[in-house]
Amino acid sequence: MKAQILIILSFIMQIPIFAQDEICGTYRNNVAQIGFFGETLTLNNDSTFKYSFSGDLIHREGKGTYKIKNKRITIHFIKKDYSNLDSLISIGKITSLALDSIMKPLLEQKEPDIDLLDSLSNLEQVDWFDVQEDSMVFIIKNKKLLSTNKNGKITRRVQAFSKRKKYFLWGEPYMKKRKYYLTKQ
Repeated sequence: MKAQILIILSFIMQIPIFAQDEICGTYRNNVAQIGFFGETLTLNNDSTFKYSFSGDLIHREGKGTYKIKNKRITIHFIKKDYSNLDSLISIGKITSLALDSIMKPLLEQKEPDIDLLDSLSNLEQVDWFDVQEDSMVFIIKNKKLLSTNKNGKITRRVQAFSKRKKYFLWGEPYMKKRKYYLTKQ
């Protein structure tokens, strides 16, 4: 009898339970939003993540920590500090307002310093308004991550290219609403 109980307990202990180890990994979107926007979320075992959203001339990325509660993953972004202009220039970035305030007096000079103009124009421009969200929420369902909007409702469909052609066998693919989720890679 004791042996049977031990076998049953060992069997129960081997059943995979919803855990953080199963969630960790890299998730990518199943279809490109509006034809070219991709989303990637990498969840690490130490409750940190790396997020990127990129597409046509848009690239947003962030890092931070995440929490899992009731099959919901809440990711909290760590905002970058762009307050010190000298530290920004040292890492190769500058704010748009600071660039305008530096470039205008330089361009008004009779003989502007060309090297300084080139070095300033090569800096990556950042804005304080780049990070629009402090956190995002994803819902775990059938080993997929479903996006939610600001109201907490699931975003089930997005505009994306259709799998079919415009005219039964020929023509270009067309835009339609398709199911959208992040799958583990």
